[in-house]
Amino acid sequence: MKKTLLFSIALLTLGCTPKSPEPLPSASPSSTTTVSSNQPELTGALQADVQLDRETYRPGDQITVMTVATNLTDSAWVGVVPSAIPHGQEEENDNNDLGYVFVKDNTRIILVAPREPGDYDVRLNDDDNKGKEIASRSFQVTDDTQPVTQAKLTWQPEGSLTAGESVEVGFEAPLSFAENAWIGIVPTDTPHGKESENDPVNLGYEHLDGRSRGSVELQLPTTPGTYDMRMFDSDSNGNEVGSVTFEVSEK
Repeated sequence: MKKTLLFSIALLTLGCTPKSPEPLPSASPSSTTTVSSNQPELTGALQADVQLDRETYRPGDQITVMTVATNLTDSAWVGVVPSAIPHGQEEENDNNDLGYVFVKDNTRIILVAPREPGDYDVRLNDDDNKGKEIASRSFQVTDDTQPVTQAKLTWQPEGSLTAGESVEVGFEAPLSFAENAWIGIVPTDTPHGKESENDPVNLGYEHLDGRSRGSVELQLPTTPGTYDMRMFDSDSNGNEVGSVTFEVSEK
């Protein structure tokens, strides 16, 4: 059974504690989908499936996943498993997963591509207590010929943004960053540099969870004003490594 949630969905809060989330692109028709032969008969029109945004990733790339299934338990989960692991039993997948997320209530499921190149699956399991694998989709991790060496926020806001709206913020980060490196919103007058001074005043954030390239989804402040989107290399006395200033206007 799962002991610790390694990759969580971002839930916006005050202060750095785990957080949560968009419709995801469908995988191309050429992607490989496997449905376990032990899959129980599903009621309704939906056949269990997992869909990925791509078929090939670099180490540390964000994997954006959509699950399709009915009658899942609260402990149903989706995770990354080496393709060589036999299909079918959740317990076997559990013992070999390289990152996972519980499916319950998650509309934006994010996993991370393993750091070792090779063949992998994203597998959907109907229960975390000796359940069954009910769907799988394969992908490949290739060598990264141009790994990220410098942190960067790739988000470039155009004009004033509306108070309270959600924005998707792209980023790049070296794999050497801590798992709990984070991106968050702080008032512009907050001193730059030290993560410890930004953490107490953040107005929403998301951990990178080991991702080298990807995006976070954050809700803008409801009060109009000037703010910064800032990135930090750790959640434990880390340092600021990127910043973008933006304006928030009234709705």
